[in-house]
Amino acid sequence: MAPAVLVYDADCGFCSRSAAWIERRWPEDSTATAIAFQRLDPGVAEAAGVDPREFHDAAFWLDGAQPRRGAGAVAAALSEAHGALGAVGRVLALPLVREVAEPIYRIVARNRHRLPGSTPACRL
Repeated sequence: MAPAVLVYDADCGFCSRSAAWIERRWPEDSTATAIAFQRLDPGVAEAAGVDPREFHDAAFWLDGAQPRRGAGAVAAALSEAHGALGAVGRVLALPLVREVAEPIYRIVARNRHRLPGSTPACRL
């Protein structure tokens, strides 16, 4: 199985900082990685069945299974961490919690240009 990849938008400072923050919390032996969609091998998106244009709108978690987008991607990425943060990720992945988390993710994504670390490219 290929290593898991958290795909984010490097043009957005908020997204870049968030992905780096999550990645720093993964254990050293984790095979997961965070990579900007701008540097992602196009074959990775194709193999996952994701239209590369979708990477402009949301984070993705690609791990060889069904691609996860938005809140699902964040939940999967957090689940990769040990301890409380991993537990938060697993809770976020629960069906009822996910139904609440996804609209919140979309609100954050639409307003990422207003968040700390944002850049003009953060506007969707």
